[in-house]
Amino acid sequence: MAGRYDARMDYRTAVCENTRTAWDVHAWRCRMKEETKGEGWKIKNRFLLYLWMLPQNLLGLLVLFIFRKKKTFVEPFNECRVYALESKFLSGASLGRYIYVNRILTRDEAEYREAVRHEYGHFRQGKLFGVFYLLAVGAPSVLNNLFARKNKKVSATYYQRYPEKWADRLGRVRR
Repeated sequence: MAGRYDARMDYRTAVCENTRTAWDVHAWRCRMKEETKGEGWKIKNRFLLYLWMLPQNLLGLLVLFIFRKKKTFVEPFNECRVYALESKFLSGASLGRYIYVNRILTRDEAEYREAVRHEYGHFRQGKLFGVFYLLAVGAPSVLNNLFARKNKKVSATYYQRYPEKWADRLGRVRR
């Protein structure tokens, strides 16, 4: 690719051909920084994120312990672990890195994937709110869920309310 800078060529080649622009140099430096970042940074970032989300992570571990015999399978989803449960009470929950989805309520695979993405949206909310997630997002979500189970009017607008609508947007769920 003579005469044009390709992101795959190294910096010296671009300099020799005098084809680099400021953006090309920036892109090359960013790419090199990512390639040399190393596993140490990833581990440190994961640990700091776990601490930032510590209350919901601990609650997620508690739920995992309580429902340990009711889980049907576990799968990774981005930075989370998805646990498919068979429970009559829990419909779905995102507690730190632990996502719980009820397999009884989501028998259809498309419905299951939609529920996982919705709960992943709650995970992203947890990353934003950190230790305040349970107060800012968890409590309103649980209260909305309980009201929706008792009241048909609330049930019809459940996903149009805070924080469910925002979780759908963050998880890229279309309803």
